Amino acid sequence: MNTNNPLQTMQTSFHTALGAVSEFTALLQEPQKLTNYLTQIQQKPDQLFQDLAVKGKNMEQDMTSFFNNYFFGGGNKSPYPKYIERADGQAFNQP
Repeated sequence: MNTNNPLQTMQTSFHTALGAVSEFTALLQEPQKLTNYLTQIQQKPDQLFQDLAVKGKNMEQDMTSFFNNYFFGGGNKSPYPKYIERADGQAFNQP
């Protein structure tokens, strides 16, 4: 992580926090993974933070995709065709 760029630092911190919340909820659902998780924290904390940041980044991309598809109509998709074909085989653009 580049600490000279404050925006990148904040973004990576946000991704790490999202990943940590996700991991915490997974630990609440399966408490037997807690001992494995604690040993990973003690042995490789840097790797753990990188994994959490990647998990958080993926979550952010999934959330963005969800909101774009379900709340904003999926971008610039048009429900109408670009042209209308007539019975005689000619096609013209819609007005």
